[in-house]
Amino acid sequence: MMGPRFLHPSEFRTKVIDRLKALRHPYLLTLLGACYEEKCLVYEHMENGSVKDCITCGEGQQGRRGLPWYVRFRVMAEVARAVCFLHSSSPATGHRGPIIHRAIKPANIFLNESFAAKLGEVDQALLASDRTRGVQRRAGETSVRLVLGSSSQYIAPEYFQCGVLNEQTDIYALGITLLEMLTGKFWNALRIVEDAIEDEAAFKNALDPNAGCWDIALAREIANLGLSCASFSKRCRPNKVSDWILPVLEEVAQKVALTDSLEDA
Repeated sequence: MMGPRFLHPSEFRTKVIDRLKALRHPYLLTLLGACYEEKCLVYEHMENGSVKDCITCGEGQQGRRGLPWYVRFRVMAEVARAVCFLHSSSPATGHRGPIIHRAIKPANIFLNESFAAKLGEVDQALLASDRTRGVQRRAGETSVRLVLGSSSQYIAPEYFQCGVLNEQTDIYALGITLLEMLTGKFWNALRIVEDAIEDEAAFKNALDPNAGCWDIALAREIANLGLSCASFSKRCRPNKVSDWILPVLEEVAQKVALTDSLEDA
């Protein structure tokens, strides 16, 4: 992965490499090495690509199955743990206050050979407050110009008013990601789930059929959580990933794991 060209090699070490080394977590993509002259970052190889790759591979490709629903539930919990870790980051990481990821989406969630999740693009998150166009506000709140385009659905509405990125904007992106993983749709998942959530038959039809036979009750629990996270009003979203989002996702993942263990017994 190419690093930022505008940094001097010494800055590349202190602002990117050293800080990434301090951000070790089971569900963050692991940095293996770097080329200082070319400003290249070398990350661990993820055999199964991104979550988006795995979900879309089941569409019209013979011999390949989409990402199963129970794996999606586990991946959701793993990503939430990674985001919680970033938001609760300590000064030892070289960053004051929470680290705002700003690019949470299925394309940036990678899966290893065991389909364990690793969140990528953390190097870009670390550099967000250092960019020439960025102006640091409060701890964990940064004003920065984003490149929108095909990723605009992950951007919280308030960003377009004040240009501020914080924990709430990450929570919004996480909510959209949850809904996309439920539906297998990567543009209008929010509208699809909003329209279907009150009707049992419509909700079942909204779930990605390539994921297998969903546990509808658990899927609805995730859908309600995703809708709350992706509320247009930031006041209606959970305050922190650790407050409600992570406990709900971990409980769902544990239920799925328990079911699997009972079936294997």
